Amino acid sequence: GFSVTKLVTYADAWGQLSSRMTQATGSATASEAAMSRLMDVSNRVYKPIADTAELFIRTSESLKQMGYTTAETVDMVETLSYGLTVSSASADKTKSVIDAWSKSMLQGKMTMGEYQTVISGAPALQKALADALGVTIAGLQDMVGKGQLSADKLMLVTKQMQELGKQADAMPVTVTDAFTKLVNSVTQYAGELNKSTGATSLLTGAIGKLADNVGPLLTMLATMVGLAVSSWLTTVVSGAVAAGGAFTAAGVAVKGFMASLGPLGWLVLAVGAGTAAYQAFSR
Repeated sequence: GFSVTKLVTYADAWGQLSSRMTQATGSATASEAAMSRLMDVSNRVYKPIADTAELFIRTSESLKQMGYTTAETVDMVETLSYGLTVSSASADKTKSVIDAWSKSMLQGKMTMGEYQTVISGAPALQKALADALGVTIAGLQDMVGKGQLSADKLMLVTKQMQELGKQADAMPVTVTDAFTKLVNSVTQYAGELNKSTGATSLLTGAIGKLADNVGPLLTMLATMVGLAVSSWLTTVVSGAVAAGGAFTAAGVAVKGFMASLGPLGWLVLAVGAGTAAYQAFSR
């Protein structure tokens, strides 16, 4: 479910992702535009926004230096996302493909090791690349072996973006897929709300204050509970004496109280007793 703790986690995750996107794009305006498109893609293929944004963040600088725009980088991410969906790639396979593709972009070409990882995790991308380059599967593999599958040639896969998108739309939607889309939306909402209100900043500040004063607070709580217990027992015993069944009634009452305390109650009483003893003998 969406507990307060979960919402805070989602808000923090969105804030961190937004910060990394801003660093990758160079401005808040460009980051917002890119994030909007990446969110649309993520929801279209029912994948976590964090996975989609990760590929953009890891390849944007290299592609920027090669002369590609932010929009062209998003096109590449979108195409790969469709390819992964059509291939029914698992979370582990998706991560492996993202790692291999990112590494290829950083080093300027795709080696046979990275190629094998990509076609193993997302075989649809193999056909898309071959079609985009106008070669056969065998011809594509030959290019990889000769070190000819450069980053520029990898970027040509975006020619297949529309076709892969149609294939991705035809894939069946599971309950898990629907929930992932819901989590994406909640994460974005919580993050944007936090950005405008600073809610988690206030919460983390309050938690910090609590942590700094946890000792005095526990001592105060234990003392209050100890005093309340003492007052309650005194009242019970006095009432029992007045009724003529002092020891029996008091024994039953105390036994019932002890049974109802539970582990937490005994912990609080122990802290209270220890605190009281320390204060008494340290005078």
